[in-house]
Amino acid sequence: MKLSLLIPVFNEAPFLRAFWRNLQSAPIDYCEGITTVEIILVDDGSTDRTREILGELTSQDFAFNCGMQAEVVLLEQGMNQGKGRAVQRAISASTGDIILVQDADLEYVPSDYPKLLQPIMEKKADAVFGSRFAGYPRRVLYFWHSLVNQLLTSLSNIILDVNLTDMETCYKAMRGDLARSLRLTSPRFGIEPEITSRLVRAKARLYEVPIQYHGRTYAEGKKIGVNDGIAALWHILYYGLFDREPFRSGLDQSLNSLDSVVKYLYEPVLRKALRSISYPKGDCKILEIGAGIGSLTGMLVSEGDVVACDINPDYVDRLRARFRNRDNVEFAEWDATQPPPGHWPKFDVIVAVNVLEHIEDDQKTLEHWRSLLSDDGSLIVLVPNYPSLFSPIDEAVGHYRRYTKQILHNKMADAKLAPVRSYFCNAVGILGWLVNGVWFKRSHLPSGQLWIYAMLKFAIAPIEAFLHIFTGLSVIWVARRSAVKGSPEVLINSPHLPYAPTQALSQSRE
Repeated sequence: MKLSLLIPVFNEAPFLRAFWRNLQSAPIDYCEGITTVEIILVDDGSTDRTREILGELTSQDFAFNCGMQAEVVLLEQGMNQGKGRAVQRAISASTGDIILVQDADLEYVPSDYPKLLQPIMEKKADAVFGSRFAGYPRRVLYFWHSLVNQLLTSLSNIILDVNLTDMETCYKAMRGDLARSLRLTSPRFGIEPEITSRLVRAKARLYEVPIQYHGRTYAEGKKIGVNDGIAALWHILYYGLFDREPFRSGLDQSLNSLDSVVKYLYEPVLRKALRSISYPKGDCKILEIGAGIGSLTGMLVSEGDVVACDINPDYVDRLRARFRNRDNVEFAEWDATQPPPGHWPKFDVIVAVNVLEHIEDDQKTLEHWRSLLSDDGSLIVLVPNYPSLFSPIDEAVGHYRRYTKQILHNKMADAKLAPVRSYFCNAVGILGWLVNGVWFKRSHLPSGQLWIYAMLKFAIAPIEAFLHIFTGLSVIWVARRSAVKGSPEVLINSPHLPYAPTQALSQSRE
């Protein structure tokens, strides 16, 4: 596992050599599982001798006192842009599985690295904050500075509904992929409340550990002042109440935004699909393909024994944490385009919601899924409807295509699956997709719009129920494993969709 140490630097010439020696003392050998380290320094337009000293230090190979070497990368900002910009640039340049932000002074002690990294290494946490106020001997410094810190942390906790003791800490460790997916915009010291807000809105698992802190006085080079406290207050309010979208456009953003509205969008139609098929209640084996962060898994575990799988190992870890107290669910990392693991049983029901459109060879993939069904098993597939609505949103989340009811019907039948029943869902979503993706070329659906949809759901439910007879942003097909031998399969309740295996619509090959 690779660790990225991100070090923003601005006018630290008097302390740099001592800091460098301090960094070399970090007990990386006690960070079990860390095999590679990269150090990314960002000089934020320093006007003293910082750049010269950094050039001297980075011209030599870096090795920790324990013997492990590290790759050092020095990035330079042409002018001072603020700590936030320096951290953002370092995150973008990082390649580590875990990132840790380290200020280039002597206030924070690298001997705390094992403690900061352990919850992430043990896959308990997505991010860890080092708290200056949760223990340890600490230098006694400014009362008003400490009071302001506590007030800012309390306000942030109230808005975000968390119980941190030190929101403004500069020791923050995160999973690398999570950090690189966050939508960070604050240029200066507002980066600390922004990171906190983004992580909470991203539903990250946050841990806090006590750290040592050797604070500097202003005479010793401390840079934070009254204006920074006022700015922090503004950023807490702004990112906590208004700019609430944590992720850049992409799959993480989509999954996170949908997580809170899935029970309105997909659960009702999925329950309807499950009621339309026959399977052994209470003794049912269910495979959920592309479980993501578990938005639908909670509903499925009430129907039987579930294997929830995903191609992303971090999502699998989040699934384990989310359902750790459930005995009837197992988790697996699996690329659903590949043949299934040989030790898997046959499943009574396979559910794949918003998965098939992410797969280039969807036809071959359906054949793999069919091989996992029991003789009487059923496959439930939900996909985005209407190829004409393909937009930058689809591209951002990795869609190869959108479908129609007929296209999906024919692909299933070509895979020797007998389509049984189909439904539309999320009819109102057509308008949102059309406006945001097709007309305005946005690459994501604003989470605020989804929140409004959730609030108005009960009012628009009767309208949607009527519209779902004719249309929907998504289409769902229920199919059963068809017999290979004997007479042709008879489609049950198939809504007047004739099947001609050798005459599939040309669109189905797109």
